[in-house]
Amino acid sequence: MPVEGQDDTYAVIDAAGATRATLRAQLKSRPTLSIPTGLDSGFRADVPGVEGPGGRDVELVLHGVYGQAPGGQGAIYAINTVGDQEPVGRAAVEVSQGGYYVGFSGFVPLRRDVPTPSKEELFAAAAAFAGSAEFKETARVITSLRLNPAKVVQAGCLGARYRYDKIAGLSCDEAIAVLARVQATGTGYGARNYQTKDYVCFYAGAVESQNGQADVICRNKANDGVSFEAWHK
Repeated sequence: MPVEGQDDTYAVIDAAGATRATLRAQLKSRPTLSIPTGLDSGFRADVPGVEGPGGRDVELVLHGVYGQAPGGQGAIYAINTVGDQEPVGRAAVEVSQGGYYVGFSGFVPLRRDVPTPSKEELFAAAAAFAGSAEFKETARVITSLRLNPAKVVQAGCLGARYRYDKIAGLSCDEAIAVLARVQATGTGYGARNYQTKDYVCFYAGAVESQNGQADVICRNKANDGVSFEAWHK
């Protein structure tokens, strides 16, 4: 069911009305919620209807995590591209042709009977939940996700290091190539600018980034209508 007030976000609800998982269909960036890297339960399930960047496989994984405070231990499960090095708390799949991410994840508390379980206790609890009938039903729904490439609408583009947005007068590939060229051959111009003969790119400082400004803003020197923003992935 759609989540009220959140575009392209859907909740998977069980018979008791509890949210088992949340699907986020068009994320501009990976989740930013700070969840410590946990203990891999070893659970893996293929998500054959979704393809990662470069045609890589996508899978559902489950980890035990300690949470933010004593007593906050739980299990987090999410779809992820096989081989992705990001922690499970930031798990999401790049939709390269759309320029965004898809996230499908959930969380349940574990071992509330002990304030801080040992690694062995947390691993055992996560592994037990991974084998439970409750999670098997949730996993069946998550792994049934299918992405139809014909219905993907391009909202930007994803390069190796940046997500590109607000592209004007250029294709995605051209924007990626421009920034790569500026970074490889550009010279310093002012405090935080780099330029080539045809482009100048401004790099945001820490405060500007915290206030929501793009990490890099590039424009064509001869035509202000040709420009783009780049955000660290």
